Amino acid sequence: MDDLNDQRRNRGPRVRLTAVEQRHLPALWELIQDPEVSRRWRTAGASVSPEEFSSTFWDGVLVQHLAVDAEGGQPVAWLICYDANHRQSRAYFAVVGFPEFLATRALRDAIHLFIDYLFETWPFRQVLIDVPEFNLQGIE
Repeated sequence: MDDLNDQRRNRGPRVRLTAVEQRHLPALWELIQDPEVSRRWRTAGASVSPEEFSSTFWDGVLVQHLAVDAEGGQPVAWLICYDANHRQSRAYFAVVGFPEFLATRALRDAIHLFIDYLFETWPFRQVLIDVPEFNLQGIE
């Protein structure tokens, strides 16, 4: 796929997907320290040190992106594809929305863009997400 098509598939009217880079780790660590976020994160509310966070950041991850606001560049969501099983053509998906973008169209757009990206990039038949009911309010 050429660069122009790659840019189109990773961009919507409200958000664009960007690669997660080392420089993003401090902001992502701060995000999961927020009590409203940490109770929904894989640590279930437990604190982790920045060093532990950094050392386990890519464990089990196939790909992860940041969705950023197309106009202002603020981070909207951290999107993660993990536990990919290429033999069974499935993977899991997680999203951590930045608090100021919870329950917004930008967050929903980010989720749609990332799921489209996953299906366009790998031959998955299923992309699964485990969502505790209390997390749905941030998406709906």
